[in-house]
Amino acid sequence: MNVIQIGTMVRAIRVVKGFNQAELAEKSEVDPAYVSRLERGMMMLPDKYMAQLEKALGVSFDAIRPIYEQFATAVLADDGQEAAGD
Repeated sequence: MNVIQIGTMVRAIRVVKGFNQAELAEKSEVDPAYVSRLERGMMMLPDKYMAQLEKALGVSFDAIRPIYEQFATAVLADDGQEAAGD
């Protein structure tokens, strides 16, 4: 999983949980700028901070990675079909 995929996953979970970036940053004790950069795929956080994000979001990224990858594959396939139909 690359940085952009991880950032997208963090953002999706954050939104579902009802947090804005500042709230997630506060709950996970991570600088808000880090959360923003991570979600935009501009940087990867050290494991320590990723663990803090997991705890704040109440998820294990390793546990949900297969689900995310299946979803992303399905979305990309749908996008390809729509583009081909245009």
